[in-house]
Amino acid sequence: MSKGDGVVYQIGQRCWKAGWWLLLWGFVLSFISGTVFAAVGDYELGIALFYFLFGVGVFMLSVAPILIIIGWVVPANPAIQQEREERRARERAQRQEQERERAEQERRKQAAEQGNAEEQFNRGTCFFFGRGVPEDKAEGMRWYRKAAMRGHVEAQYNLGMCYFYGYSVIEDKDEGIKWFCQAAEQGHAKAREELRQMGIN
Repeated sequence: MSKGDGVVYQIGQRCWKAGWWLLLWGFVLSFISGTVFAAVGDYELGIALFYFLFGVGVFMLSVAPILIIIGWVVPANPAIQQEREERRARERAQRQEQERERAEQERRKQAAEQGNAEEQFNRGTCFFFGRGVPEDKAEGMRWYRKAAMRGHVEAQYNLGMCYFYGYSVIEDKDEGIKWFCQAAEQGHAKAREELRQMGIN
């Protein structure tokens, strides 16, 4: 679509909106002009106001259809129609992608609640670091613990780090060492290094 098409399209849309406003106010002004004439009492002033308001109303009513027609015709330009269709297609694709993401998140949530250790670990990470959800360290730790108790080695290591160094929990060396040992038993290199530095083999 050319730059000119975009400008014309915007003008057409504004004409369409302005046309309806002019149509509305044209009727209103034409209706109240007679009331104003009767209420003023001064015949000459009243008749002047009558003709003025009535004339403005008629002008608005005359201009409104033209603007409305422009608003209808201009967007009918093939290039503009194509752009609108492409935009609608992109919006539909975005909505579908959002729906898929929500469905996937719900599936993973249910899997975690049903005891899937990997999904429990992922959920813990999301809450602990605020990825896609509001950050909640306590909730993250809760899901890490669930995963760790099911043997998830990364969750065990993360719990060890949190408890041993007091990350987001009250420091508890013994609890940290316990989780480091469980992770090390499954071959976790970093957990083994932590224990080595403590002199625990």
